[in-house]
Amino acid sequence: MKYFSSTEDLKLFEIEVTQRISQSNIRNFLLSFFKIQNITYKNSDKIFLNYIKELKLYQIFFFNEEEKYFDFQIFEQYYKNIKTEDSIDLYICNNFFCLYKNGEFYYLQKITLEISNDEFIEFINKKFNIQLTNYKFIDDETLNELRDSYLKQTNKRVLKVITLEKNHGFYFYILYVVILINIAILYLSFDSSIEEKTDVIDNNLQIEKLKKEYEFLSLEEKITPLLEKLDSNNLELISLEFNQSRLKMVIKSSFKDEIYSFLEENRNILLSSSIHYLENQNLYEVVVNVKLFK
Repeated sequence: MKYFSSTEDLKLFEIEVTQRISQSNIRNFLLSFFKIQNITYKNSDKIFLNYIKELKLYQIFFFNEEEKYFDFQIFEQYYKNIKTEDSIDLYICNNFFCLYKNGEFYYLQKITLEISNDEFIEFINKKFNIQLTNYKFIDDETLNELRDSYLKQTNKRVLKVITLEKNHGFYFYILYVVILINIAILYLSFDSSIEEKTDVIDNNLQIEKLKKEYEFLSLEEKITPLLEKLDSNNLELISLEFNQSRLKMVIKSSFKDEIYSFLEENRNILLSSSIHYLENQNLYEVVVNVKLFK
């Protein structure tokens, strides 16, 4: 198993921004960037996003399911049980360097040019408008030793990674609860109206019939293709609302063409749709009503 995503194979991208992106818009932000730059990716890829406030810059690190750690994480060992304040440390390896600020990873860059140590330090100080506290050169042998010792650590810091694959489990759970409530209401109403006309066995038969009619699995089979089409058109699902045989969805996108494509693909079940432009977010919000059952 390959534990580390080595810098030689590392997919690293940088994006300059005017301000930090809100957490709710990160996924759309990444998808838009990948589309513009024609960057291929898999939904299963894990992404680490690093924001550098001083540069107004995002760094995007890719690694796959087999890889667990990045090389820059191994320097965490130098700060074990040590409190650091106002410190900026530089670690220089053969093909990359990284900065740690106050004992936490701050920035990484591949090294492609050979320059003197003094020029290198000057470049770092000017780029970040900082004054380095310490710097250390790491040869390949030391790098491998640090990797080995890092794997033995039991209290590694966990990177907050992003996956582009959407998890619809929450929406299915909410829908499941709503359907159960509707079943209970229907059953109580039904039971009240026939209480004097039928016996317990007939009641049980009607309940089973009702459960089969509104079985959750059948609803999931109807909704799953819609969610897949949302993903294929890079649309963000905001909310779902199920009412009898109808489904109301609120979705967002930066691109009108992808919205029209989704509406066209589902025209056979489309009941109504409305599009609004959210100027403050530079996004289009769409309210869509579709008929799931006849």
